[in-house]
Amino acid sequence: MHNFLSFGFAAGVVLAAGCATSGIGTSDDDDGVAASGGLGTGGIIGLGGGPGSGGTPGSGGTPGSGGTPGSGGTPGSGGTPGSGGTPGSGGTGGVTGAGGAIGVGGAGGAVGMLDCVTIDGVNITCDPQDQTPCNLGAGEACDANYPSMGFQCYGAPNTLAKDASCPGTFLEYCAAGMHCFADTSTCKQYCCSNVDCTLGGTCTYTLASAAPIFTWAPTLGVCL
Repeated sequence: MHNFLSFGFAAGVVLAAGCATSGIGTSDDDDGVAASGGLGTGGIIGLGGGPGSGGTPGSGGTPGSGGTPGSGGTPGSGGTPGSGGTPGSGGTGGVTGAGGAIGVGGAGGAVGMLDCVTIDGVNITCDPQDQTPCNLGAGEACDANYPSMGFQCYGAPNTLAKDASCPGTFLEYCAAGMHCFADTSTCKQYCCSNVDCTLGGTCTYTLASAAPIFTWAPTLGVCL
């Protein structure tokens, strides 16, 4: 629009200028008297062109419709389970090893004390040889009980040594493992065999009368 208005205005100016030039008289008088030429009228000023109307606004395009949603694919079916492999067969058995040499037996131990008394929990409540279960720490000793024909734990004092007269002046009795032998009224070591006579003597099972020392335990004796 700006270029169209400028063009119309310029054409009007040129036309007016042309008319002005043709209307002015010229002088042919050498005397210098001016000829009275008439004044030309100016040309009509050209009107500018009318403003251009704006173009028709473009209408927006038709909005596009959304595409059809895709349908989900068909779920895959599970594969066929694999069958188990064939079980392996067992390996070949190893060769049987040869047996080792037979070991030589160890040397026999020394002959120990014989146990010829059995605790029955009634009349025989302790063992006169090993003193089980008397409390030696408290001064007890396992000795014969003639009235009941058995053995029992007696309380202290039991301090008399081998060959000491028994009972003692203060009613002491033989130390644990010994018996006041009736034939000599002295303390003698209990025994089942000569091996038990560690303090000397021979294991004897009878009195001078040939009667058993302990009629309820005839294989028990004292070292004389």
